[in-house]
Amino acid sequence: MSKTKKQVNETFGFKRPINQPTAIYGHFGKPNFPKPEDSKDAGIYWAQSGFVMRSREEALQCYRIETAKGCFYRMMKDPIWGHLTMKWLVKGGVEAAIPFHYPEGLVERVTLAEFGEQEAHRLPIFIGASHIGIYPKYSVLDPIPDGYLHFIISKSMLSGHVKSLNLQRWDAHEQVFHRIKQWM
Repeated sequence: MSKTKKQVNETFGFKRPINQPTAIYGHFGKPNFPKPEDSKDAGIYWAQSGFVMRSREEALQCYRIETAKGCFYRMMKDPIWGHLTMKWLVKGGVEAAIPFHYPEGLVERVTLAEFGEQEAHRLPIFIGASHIGIYPKYSVLDPIPDGYLHFIISKSMLSGHVKSLNLQRWDAHEQVFHRIKQWM
């Protein structure tokens, strides 16, 4: 006996909602969901920071910055890789802001010539973001030397959230990057 489409849908529950309510049409500003500034972690940071802050919003911004820097702090404490510093490509001599928060003294702005140079203690840093890909493009290093080490940040360009910092090495034979270490 064959079933109709309606019977199949009802039997297996194909029409039931599978997403959480927060995933449907966004949730910010809806009264029945918490606001981002009501984050428990931000409130704890605000209460424990020891800084005099004018508002909860200022505490939330400080919290975002410090959590973004967390992966950098963990890298700096790493017994093997903690001695490394980073270089960020500045195109055309423009003194643009570096689009992520980092501990002071860790990242230096450099020209294209310096960026492509292989150095033992200062490695280039790239950003990997889902909607823009890798920035700057790897083509600035064409061809990429075998064994080339670099850092890449996984982050959201929209929210500014830094997910992780990765150390990668180029394998010219396999034509792939291999992750050496990840700090989250």
